[in-house]
Amino acid sequence: MLVTACGGSDSTELEVSQDKVLAGKTTQLTPAEVFAAAAPSVVFVEVPDGTGSGVLLSNGYVVTNAHVVGHYPTVRLFTSLGEMTDVPVYAKDWSTDLALIGPLRFDELDGEIPAVDVGSSATLATGDGVYLIGYPGEVETEPVPAMTSGILSRRRVAPCLGMTFLQTDAMLASGQSGGVLVDASGQVIGISGLGGFADTNFGLVLAVEDVLAAIEGLDEGSGNFLMTESEGSLSQSVEVPINDSVGYLVEITKDQPFLAVTASSSDGEDIWINIYTWDGFPPVWHWGQGEVDYIYDDIDARDEAQPGFFFADAFEDGTAESLEVSLEPGIYVVAIGTNSHSPTTVSV
Repeated sequence: MLVTACGGSDSTELEVSQDKVLAGKTTQLTPAEVFAAAAPSVVFVEVPDGTGSGVLLSNGYVVTNAHVVGHYPTVRLFTSLGEMTDVPVYAKDWSTDLALIGPLRFDELDGEIPAVDVGSSATLATGDGVYLIGYPGEVETEPVPAMTSGILSRRRVAPCLGMTFLQTDAMLASGQSGGVLVDASGQVIGISGLGGFADTNFGLVLAVEDVLAAIEGLDEGSGNFLMTESEGSLSQSVEVPINDSVGYLVEITKDQPFLAVTASSSDGEDIWINIYTWDGFPPVWHWGQGEVDYIYDDIDARDEAQPGFFFADAFEDGTAESLEVSLEPGIYVVAIGTNSHSPTTVSV
């Protein structure tokens, strides 16, 4: 399970050099030329319980997904010039599922890895060709990047998160998270991570504009949870703006369909909890084998009970609100909101 929350801080130390932001570049390359241009900047990321991909930026940091590095302080990288061990995780932004690794110590390698060319997703039209480069399903001792191709199918804006995702039919697979989506000129236009939807044959990739905006505001150590209570049970505090809400991005897997959320206000304000799919629709309850027959005599009766399963606002006196749900595999938003007339700190 991956839990992320809205938040960030003001920092200008991690700006990506504008020399590498080459928006509007129109040179069309062959697929082999695209791979040759971008792949050397894409790195393999490994932690004790998983692997993913990342890409080197001009500021000397590697950007990847927060769920790839998890809560590990260091990672192993395999680059186009060799292996790097115990590379520090600089910061994470759980609201966008992004993380920065580094800065890289190039003195450990025989040369420097080239920084990727950053483009603009706004220059692409629906139907334009795109390529995904990363390390999906990688099991080799010396990992090698792979590339798949497709088109830009459409753009999607996620409610609450305020982020733009690029939909593509280029195939996404486990290990691709943190890899890059590039255009026909070899420029990066997005970072993969939200995942692929095999039943409908498409993947969603975070637009590079949102990636750059998120990492520009990261300070060293940001994104670390305040307390880890137990595996799969995380606690974090966040400030909710006036009459607003914050969103926690949650990935539910087939092996772990259950999600329990408790939220309270340190200021004693009335709060509420709402769970919905990443694109704003009501969730589908996960029913275990035989569970429907056990709970309901009439299988159709379950539809009448579902709406209340995903919303909690039982108390008005500041008492903690709680939800315990069972969800089908997918990406969900857990929204924590308040009607307070002043900023409110909540613990989730």
